[in-house]
Amino acid sequence: MELETLSPVSSPRRGETILQRAERLRDAILKSKLTAADPWAYTPKARAWVQRAQRLVEELAIRGEGAALEAELLALAAEVGRGGGRPRLPGGPPAVLNPGAEPGSAPPG
Repeated sequence: MELETLSPVSSPRRGETILQRAERLRDAILKSKLTAADPWAYTPKARAWVQRAQRLVEELAIRGEGAALEAELLALAAEVGRGGGRPRLPGGPPAVLNPGAEPGSAPPG
């Protein structure tokens, strides 16, 4: 089963906070572990991504929004997109973070 593309976290829903975007990314990664084409390879990466997303959620809840945390969220979303696990975030139009790549192909690098 092929994973769907990652909707850009950089395009928040109207009125959506950075905290809500981080929660959405975390939840999408958790759900994507169930649909990964190669769960044995994907699950360890997803586990690390979920831990990073959860840390972001906690920091945003405590410290509030800031440019550094938003940049970290965008970097994590981009990494997830390149890492072969591109969960579809609910809402917003889907967008491929690696245009030109064949579906199911290995990530560059």
